[in-house]
Amino acid sequence: FPSHDMREFLTEAKTNPNTILFLAGGLFTGAYYYSSDQGFDPVTQLKGVSTVLRFDLLMVARSDSNIKNVSQMNNKKLNIAYASPQAEHIFRSLNLVGDINLVPYKAETDLVLALIRGEVDAAITIEINPALRTHSDKLQVAQGTPSNKNEFLSIAVPANATEAARSALNRNIVNVVNNVEFREWIKNTVNVYPESSTPDQLDRIMHRARENVRKQYGK
Repeated sequence: FPSHDMREFLTEAKTNPNTILFLAGGLFTGAYYYSSDQGFDPVTQLKGVSTVLRFDLLMVARSDSNIKNVSQMNNKKLNIAYASPQAEHIFRSLNLVGDINLVPYKAETDLVLALIRGEVDAAITIEINPALRTHSDKLQVAQGTPSNKNEFLSIAVPANATEAARSALNRNIVNVVNNVEFREWIKNTVNVYPESSTPDQLDRIMHRARENVRKQYGK
């Protein structure tokens, strides 16, 4: 299951503990934010297996923009595009001052295209956004965005999965991630190398993502 089908995944997992979820960090954060009022908590309902990718969120402007550094966004009137609650959290942590309006988009590629068209002044997007490479001649990354690799793509299983199954799946993923051909293919595709983790490390990453939402939104 992809992570936007998390409810379907959890329903299936009640009778099939071998169900696997491909989990995206921003969608994980959004799923918790929008569903916590209904008792939905991925941290307690999932077990981490391994990360596959970890990457940053970037502040991006057009190549002809005067925004070379995030600090240059202070005391200005700006429209900034974003596509996930995690991106909004990163923006709030920058503590920028001015008449700044956040403009939501449904997809990461859409907000880059809106930036190129001049509909917004800057965009917060994922480092692995393919539109960044496609339109690299029209874009620049503003320096000063925090680098913490808090965004992730990963594999998770339901909380009722056995530790033996989780460990076996983790070993398989680590073998794939360490394959030289696979690593180079991922690097050439999204410009970052794949990165595996232990199950416990991914559990901590998911917990931190949930705490970020709680601090930001009181959820």
